Amino acid sequence: MPLDVETLLPGELQVLMEVAGGLTDTAFCASRLGGLVGKMRGLIPFERCVVLHQNEARSGATAFFFENRDQLEWTTDIEHARSANIPKYLASLHVSRVFQRAFVWRAASAAGFTADSTLGERHMQGREGVAANVTSIACMENHEVTTLMRLDRGVDTVTDKDLFFANAIVFYLHIFLTHSAATACTPKTHGELTPKERGVLQWMVEGKTAWEIAQILSISERTVKFHLHNVYTKLGAQNRAQAVTTARRLKLA
Repeated sequence: MPLDVETLLPGELQVLMEVAGGLTDTAFCASRLGGLVGKMRGLIPFERCVVLHQNEARSGATAFFFENRDQLEWTTDIEHARSANIPKYLASLHVSRVFQRAFVWRAASAAGFTADSTLGERHMQGREGVAANVTSIACMENHEVTTLMRLDRGVDTVTDKDLFFANAIVFYLHIFLTHSAATACTPKTHGELTPKERGVLQWMVEGKTAWEIAQILSISERTVKFHLHNVYTKLGAQNRAQAVTTARRLKLA
């Protein structure tokens, strides 16, 4: 594909920059996300947008649906699609014309989905369009996070520019969903901390050593280390730095 940024029209480049800029801000807002998806329509004409975001540490994926029913207003429906699995979902699509992260898709089957699934065959019959997906390692935990963006085009021909824009946008969309408050990474082994564990964690976040925490809480240093071991396990942390980072991200201390 010969396309690059220099081949874009000034208006197209401006819209692409606005969408990318909007997705760089990781403060999640569903209505703002819907607005950015609507703005994408100026770059890639489509009737319906489906976004799947899946954290390997969780069951199922989070699904975002944007549909332009009356050509004027965008409606947003957000739900946890527990029957959805991105690898299975990709297997249900016939893929062609791959360009880096983007590709042309058409409905092949509804493999891996229940009959009444929102993502199932009833929404895909006779459909095709452009899609893109990206996978990365989440935060400091050793598991993958994947984002898939699927745009329905009916029977319209997908152009090289459509693939170019989808390839660019899904990268920013992935960053936004991975680091936003709505889909923040959660450790695989995360469990409810006890009051004593929270107390020890609080002082650890303040930079206190195990000995200092023992003096503050009037308990033995051995007990402090016992609680810290439990905190590390529940937060899926390998060391103090990871535990502190995870605790701050999850607002536990």
